[in-house]
Amino acid sequence: DLVSGVATDVAKYENPEVEILRTAWFIGDGAIYEDAFYVILNKRLTVDDTPEDAQARLGKVDMQTGAVELLGEVIPLNVIALEIDACGQIFTAGFTLSNQIGELFGDTNLYRVDRESGSLSLIGDTGLERIMDLSFDPEGTLWGTTGNVLYTLDMETGAPTEMAKITGTEDDLEIMGIAFTSEGELYGTTPYADAFYRIDPATGVATEVGRHGLEFMHGGDIPMEIQGADCEAVTAESAAAMSSDTAATTGAGFYTSHEGHEHLGMIDLASGSGSDIGKYENPDINILRTEWPLGNGAIYDGAIYGIVNKRLPADATRDEAEAWVTRTDIESGAVELLGGPINLSLLAVEVDACGTMFAAGFDFENEFGVMFGDSNLYQVDRETGALTVVGDTGIEQLMDLAFDPEGTLWATVGNVLYTLDPATGASTEVVAITGVDEEIEIMGLGFTDDGTLYATSPESELFYTIDLATGDTTVVGEHGLFFPHGGDIPMVPQNVSCEAGG
Repeated sequence: DLVSGVATDVAKYENPEVEILRTAWFIGDGAIYEDAFYVILNKRLTVDDTPEDAQARLGKVDMQTGAVELLGEVIPLNVIALEIDACGQIFTAGFTLSNQIGELFGDTNLYRVDRESGSLSLIGDTGLERIMDLSFDPEGTLWGTTGNVLYTLDMETGAPTEMAKITGTEDDLEIMGIAFTSEGELYGTTPYADAFYRIDPATGVATEVGRHGLEFMHGGDIPMEIQGADCEAVTAESAAAMSSDTAATTGAGFYTSHEGHEHLGMIDLASGSGSDIGKYENPDINILRTEWPLGNGAIYDGAIYGIVNKRLPADATRDEAEAWVTRTDIESGAVELLGGPINLSLLAVEVDACGTMFAAGFDFENEFGVMFGDSNLYQVDRETGALTVVGDTGIEQLMDLAFDPEGTLWATVGNVLYTLDPATGASTEVVAITGVDEEIEIMGLGFTDDGTLYATSPESELFYTIDLATGDTTVVGEHGLFFPHGGDIPMVPQNVSCEAGG
């Protein structure tokens, strides 16, 4: 009760599919929309689990009974703080935690959540670890709290602005639940005491309203009308953001193979932080670094096209080479085999704005096995895998290909940037890459619409930009992924005529 601070228990959360307990599937936060309480359920993991084991579910709670309906598919990330705007858009933030109860694996990003499918759409990095709760004020500004600090979050980028430090709570306990009323009053709770507070957003000073008597409160919401919301415009923007290729929205991130060619990951362009999307899975082949590695990919029409190569033993011969064209689901890592078998090993791939796929031969031998390729550039039929020779690049072991916004095809190997003629395969050395350690070789490239070149190396957790004129690298941040290789950024080359260009 907002006047007295006195609380009543509504009901226990109940769902027939999952056990909702603090130590199993728990609900840490919720937000009200159309007389229902939307929540995120997170699965507690063991100390032996890894980030790819993370699971969360979107749920809708009956506010009279506590019955929980699960919505959509499993979310491969732990998220806690949740809020819904006046138009029904759900927002949430990644959350990472390790304690005696279990493990949670998230990040510091702000996301939109589709209320039907549960799919996430990245907004941007907040730079804040463990945001505890989110709340809209009556003007539609999104607030968040962590560490007894109030922030506002930019709805376009996720960027935070510190507003006030919260003071005046009992024993300086941390506020982990916040909610505004329609009049702009902000209320808050802490799990560690049964005090109910009103907080001045301008100063952060907390004033006790009363004692609620509940144990370990977390998160919360108050039914409230946001003023001046244009839901028609918001719905149109949301539909665009949450379309089938949401994850591949232009400039959303750098998509790459990692974990030794076994997982799909994404690196945030603003912060350089990385996240695992999922393990590559296919029912016909075992996508492992030692068997069928998927080392590179290129985005087209909301999916990632790539090549899987069969690792061969040291005594194998060239006529045993085998590769397949693949199409990977950008949201899950599920892999579909398309064209093949191709009697050649290929690694670097790229797809132009018209859907033409290019790949370069790759000849290689190490402790994991043998690959038999060449130095040619090929056009690859995405459906059949049929190869058409473009021409000899004269370069062995090209590591990655990338189109810039003008439609020029770039390549790298040995920390040198080249351009390739898509009609003949002829290579032109442009610049040597500098500013990385001697033992580090850039093996992943991707351009944005504005012509910025981003890059990765399997030997480093650093995410770079590269100056095309000088080759100088600049560190964006640390992605934390293991052995990233290849990569692509959703981007549309300019001035491309697909009728003329095929």
